This record gives sequence, structure tokens and C-alpha cells, in this order.
Amino acid sequence: MPLLPQDPYSLKCSYSLKRTVLFSGSSLLTNASMLGMNTTSPHCPMEAQWFVGIYTVVIYAPLAFVYVVVASLFIKHPNAFHPLFVISFFLILLAYTTSNFILFFRNLLEFFFIDELLFSILEFILIAANYYTQPIVILALLERLAATVFVTNYEKSLQWIPYLIGQIICVVFVVLMSLSQHEGNLINNIQICLSLVICVCLVALFLVNRNKTANSVGKSTLTTRYQLAENIKALRIFVPFIVLDNVISIMFVITSYTISIGRKFDEDECNKSSTYVPIFSILRTIAILIQISMAVIVVYMHESMKVSSLRDYCYRRSNRSEDISVTINKPDKLKIKNVLGKNIVEQETGENYFAQLSKQWQKV
Repeated sequence: MPLLPQDPYSLKCSYSLKRTVLFSGSSLLTNASMLGMNTTSPHCPMEAQWFVGIYTVVIYAPLAFVYVVVASLFIKHPNAFHPLFVISFFLILLAYTTSNFILFFRNLLEFFFIDELLFSILEFILIAANYYTQPIVILALLERLAATVFVTNYEKSLQWIPYLIGQIICVVFVVLMSLSQHEGNLINNIQICLSLVICVCLVALFLVNRNKTANSVGKSTLTTRYQLAENIKALRIFVPFIVLDNVISIMFVITSYTISIGRKFDEDECNKSSTYVPIFSILRTIAILIQISMAVIVVYMHESMKVSSLRDYCYRRSNRSEDISVTINKPDKLKIKNVLGKNIVEQETGENYFAQLSKQWQKV
């Protein structure tokens, strides 16, 4: 999961300055000069820093909107997955939505005024949302793993109790990380370790599902097929979402060690090189595009979230150019593929039913 996002105008004063923009016709740079906010570095002028701030607002605005829409659509279809997975994944989307919106909203406000209390509250929510993301992902993966391993009695067990304990652990983790947030190297190392744990959980879930699927061919119960189908649907959304998210984290880890450019705008590094701002802006753009693709994948892989009105519109348009007798086709088969790529649930037509019945009679 991502390292804690840092915007160029954080409360930690990454620029070592505070900005106030007056409600007048004066330009931003004029107001900055009046406040003594000039920089003496030729590599990182005030204009470049203002550009990064404005650019951050512009690109985070659509990202915040996209995640608000995706989170709203997801919660409108609570019956598509197991209740515990729905809760976990919604909390993940909510954390992303909160983080992106605050980054956009706070950067926007800083162009007009600085309020210590308000910004402290926003900073606290931002930190909590980002530190909460990784442990809730691990909890969601462990819940699906338990549902597969204990498939025979999972639905009858008290799965809510360990899940609530897991949520408490997540909250405690957020508190501890918040208290240690000034230890940059420690925080990065912990988040990298959690990313590795997430990868291990994904591999374990895949292997367990594959083993269960192979052993259940021809003899699986309805409960087993249900849990396998649940895990498959969850993996279709979860795997690409987490993989892309880890790509962002790895990208910034590599750039931090190689060219000293991370998520957080570093004025000291900016003063050393004239290429810092362009590269930082490019990396931030790449991260934003990846996060947007993550949201698109959630909608695309969640069949219930696909816009049915558009599908119905296209269907009606196609019917206008075809004869009614041609459009009356056989009902589509409902297929759910397992991790091996084979169908484990299939709604059979009358033709398949009688074919199988004929084979049974031949055995008698």
C-alpha cells in the first residue's frame, strides 16, 4: 500500500514557510514577496513552488471526485460480496477518498488562508486515513483466507468476533504510527514490510483457492462453491487494485534512494537541482493516473457497479436494426470462473440438462 502521501504544502512546513494569499487583485507572487517568502535558490524559485501547489490542486480534484463516485457506487451494492469483505473494501475506498479529498481541499485552502486548528484537524485525518489503509487490506485478505480454509463451518461460526479484534488492532496500529510519524526511515520500512505481508497473503489466498478448487471438482458442496466464488470475485478486484497501489509505493521508494525524490516535496532537494520540480511533477502525475486506473478497475471488475443504463441503451439501439425473431436468443449462461480459469458455477440450459440426463440413463 502507499507510503504516506505528502503534499508540497504540508503542516510540517516542507517549504519552511507559511503562505497567505490576500483577497485582492495582487498576484500570488506579489503577496508572497510582501510576506518575506522569497527564495534565494536559482534551482527552486518561488514560481516553481507555486506551480507545484497549483498543479497538485488541479490533479487531485478529479481524483477525489472519482473516488467519491466509486465509494458511493460500491456501497450501493452490498450484496455482491460477503458482508465482512464489503465492509473491509468500503473502508479501503473510504480511506482513499478521504486522503485524496483532504490533499485537494487543504492545498486549495492554503491559497487563501492559514488556520492552524483547521489544518491540524485535516492533517490528523489525513495521517489516520493513510496509515489505516495497509492494515485493513491485510485484515480483508486474512478474512477471505479464513473463509476458504474453514469453508465448511465459516458461515456458522462467529466470524464477527475475530474481525472486530482485527479492527481494534488496525486502530492501535494507526495510533502507534501517528506517534512515530517523524521517524521517516522507520515509517517507510514498516510500510514496505506491510507491503510484503500483503503480497504473501495474496499468494497464500491464491494457492489455497487453487488447491480447494482442484480438490472440489465433482464433489464440492454448495457452501464450498459459494466461498470459492466469493474469493474469486474478491480476487478479481483486490489483486489488480493492490498490485497497482504497490507499484506507486515501489516507484517512490526507488526514486527516493536513486534521485532523492519522494512523495513529499523537499525544498532542500529542490534547491540542489533545477530538474527536481519537473521530475517531481511527472512522478506525481504518474501516481495520480495509476490511482485513477485503480478506481476504474474496481468499477469494471464489479459487475453490479457497471452502468446498466448504458448497457440497456446499447441493447435497445442494436434491437432497432435487427428482426425481433433474430434478437430472441438463448439465455446467456451464468459463468463464474475459478482460479484455474474453469467454470465452477454454470446455469445450464434445457439442452445441457437433457444431455446429462441421457448419459445417466446410459449408465443404468
